[in-house]
Amino acid sequence: MPDDLFVHCPDEKCHFHQDPIRLLISNPSQISADQALWPWDETDLYLSCPGCNVVSVHSHADVRDFPQNAHSEHQDHTGWFRISFRCARADCHTPVEFHALMGTRVLRKTEFDIIHKLRNEIWAGASPCGHSISVTKHQHVEMSLNHGSLLGYNPNDFRWQAIR
Repeated sequence: MPDDLFVHCPDEKCHFHQDPIRLLISNPSQISADQALWPWDETDLYLSCPGCNVVSVHSHADVRDFPQNAHSEHQDHTGWFRISFRCARADCHTPVEFHALMGTRVLRKTEFDIIHKLRNEIWAGASPCGHSISVTKHQHVEMSLNHGSLLGYNPNDFRWQAIR
């Protein structure tokens, strides 16, 4: 049985509050019973719940042996996208970054969907500055499909110099 990392949604009304949100980044060679497992760089992970779109902060993930055929609806043709932008408030501009589980079949459509959701404030919950998770019409948003691992939030990363 493969070991997978997982977290739970903080919203008690969401079914992912009880059911695990599998991070889909199984890496058995790095898993041991006495380590926190994630994050490896001591950062926090901002993650959107695939059920209710609440963004929450996670400082660790748990490990579970899922049966080989264990599969949930949010895993079909999906992947974790890292979405990065600056806070849209004129007096703030704090780096904001979170991961959302989105479709991977047609990347252009997924990118369009991400921008649409950001402009319409579909995501709610935690942001580093406490402001709404949204962007303006002409604001730059960086998106990347994660392959292998989910990187925690680092407001001092050099990438933020290019995201204005």
